[in-house]
Amino acid sequence: MTRVLIVDDKSENLYLLQTLLRAKGYTVESAANGAEALEAARRSPPDVIVSDILMPVMDGFSLCRAWRADECLRHIPFIFYTATYTDPKDEAFALSLGADRFITKPIDPQRFLELLVEVLETHTAGEYTVSQETQENDMTYYREYSQALVRKLEDKMEQLRRTNQRLEMLYQAGVDLAVFAPPQTLIKTALQAAIRAFAAEVGVYFVYEEPHARLAFAQLAGASPALQDALQQLPPLEVRLDGSALERCARLQSALVLGEDAAHACHLPADTAADLRAALIVPVLCGQRLLGVLALFSRTANAWEEEDERPACLLAGSLAAALENARLMDQVQTSEALYRTVLETSGEAIISFNTALEILLWNRGAEQVFGYTRQEILGKPCDMICPPHSKGKIAEALGEVRQRGTLFGLSVELQAKDGRMLPVEMSLTYLERQQGYTAILRDMTRQHQADEEREKLRDQLQQAQKLDSIGRLAGGVAHDFNNLLGVIIGHTETALNRFAPDEACYPIFEEIHTTARRSAELTRQLLTFARRQTVNPRVLDLNHTIENMLRMLKRLIGEDIELEWVPAPGVLKVKIDPVQVDQLLVNLLVNAREAIDGVGRVSVETHDLTLETSYCDTHIEALPGRYVMLAVSDSGRGMTRETLLHLFEPFYTTKEEEQHKGTGLGLATVYGIVKQQGGFINVYSEVGGGTTFKIYLPWADEEVEMPAALPQEGQAFAGGSETILLVEDEEGLLELCRENLEELGYTVLAATSPVQALELARQHGGQIHLLMTDMVMPGMNGRQLAEALTQTYPHLKTLYTSGYTANVIVHHGVLEAGVHFIQKPYLFRELSAKIRQMLDA
Repeated sequence: MTRVLIVDDKSENLYLLQTLLRAKGYTVESAANGAEALEAARRSPPDVIVSDILMPVMDGFSLCRAWRADECLRHIPFIFYTATYTDPKDEAFALSLGADRFITKPIDPQRFLELLVEVLETHTAGEYTVSQETQENDMTYYREYSQALVRKLEDKMEQLRRTNQRLEMLYQAGVDLAVFAPPQTLIKTALQAAIRAFAAEVGVYFVYEEPHARLAFAQLAGASPALQDALQQLPPLEVRLDGSALERCARLQSALVLGEDAAHACHLPADTAADLRAALIVPVLCGQRLLGVLALFSRTANAWEEEDERPACLLAGSLAAALENARLMDQVQTSEALYRTVLETSGEAIISFNTALEILLWNRGAEQVFGYTRQEILGKPCDMICPPHSKGKIAEALGEVRQRGTLFGLSVELQAKDGRMLPVEMSLTYLERQQGYTAILRDMTRQHQADEEREKLRDQLQQAQKLDSIGRLAGGVAHDFNNLLGVIIGHTETALNRFAPDEACYPIFEEIHTTARRSAELTRQLLTFARRQTVNPRVLDLNHTIENMLRMLKRLIGEDIELEWVPAPGVLKVKIDPVQVDQLLVNLLVNAREAIDGVGRVSVETHDLTLETSYCDTHIEALPGRYVMLAVSDSGRGMTRETLLHLFEPFYTTKEEEQHKGTGLGLATVYGIVKQQGGFINVYSEVGGGTTFKIYLPWADEEVEMPAALPQEGQAFAGGSETILLVEDEEGLLELCRENLEELGYTVLAATSPVQALELARQHGGQIHLLMTDMVMPGMNGRQLAEALTQTYPHLKTLYTSGYTANVIVHHGVLEAGVHFIQKPYLFRELSAKIRQMLDA
């Protein structure tokens, strides 16, 4: 097996040759210099020696001369393998010393092996003879050896000069990159510096896109326009371990030198970059994070060597630091811009001040809250916004925040430029490094106003709920009370018809009858307040209706009080029972008359208006839309706040009890009518300043209806022979009504419950012409009873009666179309006329 002795002072060169030769079956030994090689060879001569030239202790030239002078070694082949002595004169000198081959690095490994085999095969066996001239002429040897050393020294000097020049360029590049500039500018600076420092023709920067793990063309310098256009169209390179040279550099994060065919190895466009032979590729790293790849290209093969990698990496490191600084600066600028945006767009006041309480920062929110501009306030003491009565509280808070670092929710009063006192909520932070404070202040003025408004709306809601509860109670009482009054009024009416006016008992029955009817009027007012009074509304012109009442209203308030009528122009259409208009005006004008002592003035006016959402937001009972407003104002004594709180409660009155004035149901009646129509009331009053009632009724879009003909006064009782099914759970009223109807000639089937009524109808063999039924009864209401009977008697007519109406025949107190109803208590004259009218229809 052939033994090879390798002599080189660089371990990496030894490793490469050892690996190559051992792979081909050679036995390999190594030495680090000529002296070490001679000693090893004399102990055990090799078959061939491969030696570098530039080495410490003994260089290759000296080794070769000593090798050929040694009787034991002179016949062994000697091969020079060098990367430093590459001049033809160096080769000639080496061969003159007796070397068999002179091989320069780098060389293809296969070619190296071929030359080695060639030397071994052509070397003749036997003693190797060096020429006598070469052996004896030491002066010639030393002269040529010295010339070789001088040439190498000159080469080294030139190399050092170029290296110094490159280092100066790279230093300047580092200075140029040590500025805050956009990434594009920094990359351009680095490319231009690299082209100058490494004598490259083209410089390209590929950015690493981390989310996609790929390289993409970013910027180019020193190229032709055609190559620049081609690179800009280059698709991103997917980073793979077995990919291009660019990708290997990115993956391995180490520099790479390509001696030939660099354009193809880097995937550059073949049609425009085929002449680019050599490449120097360097990763741009920030720590272990890859930012991109810097690639330099030359048209000269082997333009760069391994020693060019380090300075190129230094330039790449400067570029990486500059790009990272640019990124951090961009983050800082973005953060600062965001801070400024938040600071200036915040609706809250943000201020900073030092420990001397001098204001250092004042944002736009502070300008809006306090009224001071930055120019007016910066550098000034906090006393400008801190009133004397708040200084103690703020000083205590500043002491606390220095202990804790932060303080939230401090409520304090500060002063605006115009002198207004502002309730604010403050958050304080102490900045120890800056020796100052930052305060975020929220103006609570609107919040306090909103709280007050919310409290006002809550009071309105509670008042409305209270009135509604009272109304339900009043309706229930009125139902039972009307049944009792119906019996009293019925019997007294019968008695008055049977006795002559001059009889002794007639006045007694007449007084009972009058008192009962007055009591019925009270229950009617209760039902109006409870919104359970049955009405027959129609669309009318409110102005026209009021004008027809003016004469009566003037007599009502008396001669000492002036009545002013101020109508709005045009037709004001509302849908309401005309009787309710009378009730509204009469009750309001009576109330106004009682409020005026002596001479005074009452005005009645109307308006057509539309309420917006903004108004309704602060008036809980109002809904947006078009309204007709009826306002009644007086110049009376006005009302206290306590009176206003109870104004619409039934039986609440401020009139003197000993004068027996009023029932306390007048304004309760007004309230019930307005609520029944879907409207609302606002009252404005001050003690000594009079009162104004403003009633808002929904506008009606229908046409004005003409009033129906009024019934004739004094109409006689009307009778007939038809059959009437009478249903009433109040037995006294049932018996009275049955007797009166039978006296008029009717056949009456009387029942105290719906179940009994159905049974009587089943047992009755003939026709039933009319059902007269109470509305509210146990088990089944009047509407359900009527529906059950019409299955047997499809032409049956129904007259409902009740102390108050349930929602089964009315909606919000308004009768359904085609429904007949008579309110308890009723006069029998009215009942007989109603029955006869229905039967004759």
